[in-house]
Amino acid sequence: NYRNDYAEVMSDKNFLPNIAEVSRCTMPEVLISRTMNLLRNSKGEVIDEKQAISILLKEKQVFCKPSTISYGGKGCFVFEPTDRDSIKNLMKSLGTDFVVQKILQCHPTISAIYPNAVNTFRVTTYRWKGKFYFMPIAMRLGRGGICVDNVTSGGLFIGVNNDGSLKREAMD
Repeated sequence: NYRNDYAEVMSDKNFLPNIAEVSRCTMPEVLISRTMNLLRNSKGEVIDEKQAISILLKEKQVFCKPSTISYGGKGCFVFEPTDRDSIKNLMKSLGTDFVVQKILQCHPTISAIYPNAVNTFRVTTYRWKGKFYFMPIAMRLGRGGICVDNVTSGGLFIGVNNDGSLKREAMD
């Protein structure tokens, strides 16, 4: 089925930067990635394990996630590269398909709500009979020590009023 094949390709987090680049969308910076056991750097060039370790040793913290069969923040975590052995163990534990990205920092007003995740706004737009509309805007928040804002991983969502303020209650 064409739609299922398309959905599978679109769900691969190693493919998303290519779509973002063509669409002129900004994505978190990829430090290293692995697809079907092939390691690459931020430019998509094939690298070896030694080069990958050198790249990660320059970072204080990185955000790791599986690139396939992944949704809802499952399998995502923050890692602190301390030495070569810790990075070797990290890459082994991540398997054959993963992404390691630079850590993003939210604006201080967003981090003040919950500092351990990149809290995001979800703005869903749609086109109907030649006109564009948007659904109610929601903000997603992490909580309880998790490093993601996904509701399926324990996060919350809260509605955003038209003036940009948040609704009174968040939901899970």
